[in-house]
Amino acid sequence: MTTQIFFDIDGCLITPRYEYNMNIELFKNAIDNIKSKNFVLNLNSNRSLETIMKIRKDLDFNGVVIYENGIGIYNPKTEEKKSYGFTQINKDKIQKIINLNNYNCNFISTDKIIKYPESFAKQLSKETIFCEQSREYTMTLYPRKLEEGVVIAGDLINIKNIMQENFPQYECSINYKYNNVLIIPLGAKKGSNLANLILNNNSASFGDEIADISMFEITQYCGCPLNAYEDVKKDVIKRNGMITNQKYTAGAFEFIKRIGELI
Repeated sequence: MTTQIFFDIDGCLITPRYEYNMNIELFKNAIDNIKSKNFVLNLNSNRSLETIMKIRKDLDFNGVVIYENGIGIYNPKTEEKKSYGFTQINKDKIQKIINLNNYNCNFISTDKIIKYPESFAKQLSKETIFCEQSREYTMTLYPRKLEEGVVIAGDLINIKNIMQENFPQYECSINYKYNNVLIIPLGAKKGSNLANLILNNNSASFGDEIADISMFEITQYCGCPLNAYEDVKKDVIKRNGMITNQKYTAGAFEFIKRIGELI
């Protein structure tokens, strides 16, 4: 019987600086070992498909990619892509709203904002909102400004309120870990399509944020890294899951080894 495992990415497989916190070859050895035992490792993230695929290639996962908070599913083996009825977000409208509120708007690969914030200093003649260019159905906005030569977060609360007013069919929220604003269609959940993927197979999931609890509700076993939110840890305990002793990648490594022993 196949075992399906679903991993969140940010805060689970990578750190808030988008780095691996353990030897990546050792981690990949654990992945190869568990794949040889008929395990399928899937990625389930609020990230865009494009940015997830880079990480999938790094880690050599063998399952599907669930992207943008459960909205899209992509099977790299068949190249089949599904979105289950959600419409694409209006990027032109986002840019117009940002400009009308006297902010600059720039669509880029926003991972660079986290990894190399200082490289954007010259672009910040006034507060700029950087938007993830590769997203299709959701959006992440990174307000940034320059203060005493340092790139810092901009007015997150104001941006969130502006977007909520103009996108009533979406949930707009702030993620203070990454200092960004999230725009996600109402009803989109990371666990929405898991049941169809699991079918009669064993299953497990690993996540660190509140959105990941919807995965825990579907799978037989769950876990979270040491750095997970307290409410996530409480939910994992309630479900007799595993809170790892390590954070981020090292925690996911512990979970993979544990799953190999349990199932």
